Amino acid sequence: MEYPRFDEDQEISVLASWLIIIAFSAAIMLFGWIVYVVVPDAPRYWDFGQFADTPADSPYSTRTPPGAVKLQRQIPPLPEAQPQNPVPAELKPQGARR
Repeated sequence: MEYPRFDEDQEISVLASWLIIIAFSAAIMLFGWIVYVVVPDAPRYWDFGQFADTPADSPYSTRTPPGAVKLQRQIPPLPEAQPQNPVPAELKPQGARR
């Protein structure tokens, strides 16, 4: 029996190729199972309260509707969005309007 000159020309049997696929799949499933067993579950807090879901509560709205109740913000504004902390001119992107 003569062997091929290059390694790329060698053929692997069908059984060996299926065993390689099954071994890789088993290794991935084993890794997932190990992670499932080792990493503990985190406590979940699903009570988010009531979120305001009206266009008038958008930070991009221009007017406050009459009779609107001012709600406390769920997320604090970003530091660069606060007027007391303006972004320095050297950090503004080129072509910025302000």
